[in-house]
Amino acid sequence: ELSAGETNEDGTVTGGTITSEVNGIVKTINVTAGGNTDPATAIMTIEVPDRGYTVSITVTSDQASKVTVGDSATIQTGYWGGSDLQGRLIGIRNDPTNPQTSRLLVFEVTGDSIESGTQVSVSIGQRSQNYDLIVPNSAVRSDANGSFVLMMTSKSSPLGTRYQATRVDVQVVASDDVNSAVTGAIVAYDYVITNSTAPIEDGMYVRLADNA
Repeated sequence: ELSAGETNEDGTVTGGTITSEVNGIVKTINVTAGGNTDPATAIMTIEVPDRGYTVSITVTSDQASKVTVGDSATIQTGYWGGSDLQGRLIGIRNDPTNPQTSRLLVFEVTGDSIESGTQVSVSIGQRSQNYDLIVPNSAVRSDANGSFVLMMTSKSSPLGTRYQATRVDVQVVASDDVNSAVTGAIVAYDYVITNSTAPIEDGMYVRLADNA
């Protein structure tokens, strides 16, 4: 809002005072002393901390289906990832660039060290649930008969201990980008094969990696 000042013959106003309707922090000023203003261009940008801050991330539709508005999120800043910020999911929207397969998760961010333009890392997980068996995704294999893992069993021989890959059928009940929760005829202390230097099949003998 422009008040006072003098109007020149050409209609320009000089010497006036610009007053904002809100209290906040001036982030940018788009004019210089002595310059003219354009009615279509904002003179300055004011950040209003009282209105809060939000951040949006793009996820797949499947990932979006695993979270709910109100879920808490971990907010990290900087190279080392530490911060005093807290996040809360306040909206799940269609991604305008890819509405068929993507969604936008909108988070409210609070904390003392937040300001507009801050680069943050957001992580949010499926609501807490306990699973008896969790294995790396690389351990889960599949074929026409379903999902399975290759469990490593040991057998003693005159030449020492030999290790054999044994197929165990499993059912994947939950998964993320790193691990899968499974059910099947394995227990927490069994060893499963996650990777190998050559293809492995059920019944084959294997050798442990040097650093195993």
